[in-house]
Amino acid sequence: MWILVLGIIIVIIYLIITFYKKKWYNSEKARNKVPEFIEALKNWNWYVRMAAAEALGKIGDVRAVGPLISALKDNDDYVRKAAAKALEKINPEWYNSEEARNKVPEFIEALKNEDWHVRKAAAEALGRIGDVKAVGPLIEALKDKDDYVRRAVAEALGEIGDVRAVEPLIETLKDENWSVREAAVKALGEIGDVRAVRPLIEALKDKKSYVREAVVEALEKINPKWRNSEEARKKVSEFIEALKNEDWRVLEAAAEALEKINPDWRNNEEVRKKISEFIEALKDEDWHVREAAAEALGRIGDVRAVEPLIEALKDKDDYVRKAAREALIKVKPAIEKFNASFSYILCKKHFLRAERKYNKEFTYIVCRGCGSSRYLIPNIKKVIGVIGGDIENYKKDGEKFYVNLWNNGKVRNADIDILEIINSPKIENYDYVINSVYTTLYNDVSRDKDYFKKVSVIIKGNPPISEDVISMLKVKFKEVRYV
Repeated sequence: MWILVLGIIIVIIYLIITFYKKKWYNSEKARNKVPEFIEALKNWNWYVRMAAAEALGKIGDVRAVGPLISALKDNDDYVRKAAAKALEKINPEWYNSEEARNKVPEFIEALKNEDWHVRKAAAEALGRIGDVKAVGPLIEALKDKDDYVRRAVAEALGEIGDVRAVEPLIETLKDENWSVREAAVKALGEIGDVRAVRPLIEALKDKKSYVREAVVEALEKINPKWRNSEEARKKVSEFIEALKNEDWRVLEAAAEALEKINPDWRNNEEVRKKISEFIEALKDEDWHVREAAAEALGRIGDVRAVEPLIEALKDKDDYVRKAAREALIKVKPAIEKFNASFSYILCKKHFLRAERKYNKEFTYIVCRGCGSSRYLIPNIKKVIGVIGGDIENYKKDGEKFYVNLWNNGKVRNADIDILEIINSPKIENYDYVINSVYTTLYNDVSRDKDYFKKVSVIIKGNPPISEDVISMLKVKFKEVRYV
């Protein structure tokens, strides 16, 4: 009882002196009271303990450093803050002091205290002091049942910076609590060990944005060139695959990760190969998958997705329709850019040029034959139809596109700018093949009647063609040239 009375009296004296004499803490009487204030740090009343810590901070006597360091593990947050503030006033470098190092065993023992507040405070103090003797006990404390303690422990290990903590912190990247994972990420960044690069890149898929942001910062600290690392390149296909995840948080994380690794990821060959898979996923039985596919297509921004996304606007599920609408808005800039090269767009499946379709909000482009945008490719300035030669199917060569018009005994229709007839042992009857190709091209009534007058014929290597067929070519086409 007398301790309570003493504590209250000290608090009252402190408050009265503070009010009436602002500079009281510089007096001899104040310094004489230091032992009493130190004793009050153990009072059962938290307010008394806090007031005692504040008083000791104002007096600034170095005798209080040790007791105030011990008060950092007080079970009350206000007391701990008051003790920390007092220590900063007395000695801003208190954590490098002999008193602090002597208290390390005390704080290590406190990591096992039944009160989580005390365990958390002990971890924070050990982090500030930075003694490597605490690394082992702190690593063990990463398994603490309390989230706040585990976070404080991870932060402390980052402050100490000992490489022994790298593997345990990597394991902590899987912690169920996002704030603990974030603390582990930051700690790995502070330690700077390259072993953390691969796990941190993996953590770019974390569902929590705060964790992903911390990952990027940590990677920058460890290796500013991490985006070009082998580890990053290996993860690209994995992140692309994650774009199909039905959990929007995973999808968002994957897209962000790709953005961080390579801002031009949308033009990545692997992404382009996956477009058809995402389009196909718009028809999945599970609406979650359809929604995720629409969101992914919006993020990728490829014009081939336009028509399937327009179709998805009719989906029976509200969430899918909303995702499709938002995706089309995101794709719109790509559509406008694509439209600018309208004259040079070709469907690589049907070898026909594009035509414009009109939606309420924008104009988009599809193959004039199949009506789809899935196989369109830009920047094809010349389409060269080939009879003979060694092209099995088709070949793209820069801004030129070569199409074999006589393939396995069948004629192909194509919007050609040039017709090349090449001597080849594969063709037995050139007259028959040429006439068949001309008839097929002519029967496409969607073409202008004067279409052939824009097409040049180039004959290479003296293929066996009759005079009648040569005459027909000269009459029907723009010109006939021998090379």
